[in-house]
Amino acid sequence: MESLKIIVNLSNLKHLDLILICEQHISFLLLKILKQAPKLSSFKIICSKLMLLLDNDELCKYLNKIIKNLNLDSDPILFINDSIGEKFCKVLSNIEKLSCIIDQPHDLLVLLKRLPKLSMIMADFYTPDTSEVLASFEEE
Repeated sequence: MESLKIIVNLSNLKHLDLILICEQHISFLLLKILKQAPKLSSFKIICSKLMLLLDNDELCKYLNKIIKNLNLDSDPILFINDSIGEKFCKVLSNIEKLSCIIDQPHDLLVLLKRLPKLSMIMADFYTPDTSEVLASFEEE
């Protein structure tokens, strides 16, 4: 962490890209960065790695408070059950801008319903037939 502070002035950091970080250190490192980066508001991470972070309550408080722009890269959002979707949306309830990959139309509906400050979403769909996605919206 000290070597990172020599390279980057964390107090000026606005965007953080954590795509290639080792899973065993990500929670510890991210919490330290969030505590020292008051201007940080934009964050890019692989969705499956973000899901692993949702078990750290202190980290979740910082993510909720600081992150406004979230880019989930590489793998789709997949809410295996409602409690995972609920936790994700609770931790990230202050997100205003989201870029992600959606596997199931239901997951997009969860995001739209449970992220009250979301004003922009850029979603790529894994579903090959977009009529499936549109049909699920018509049902709601």
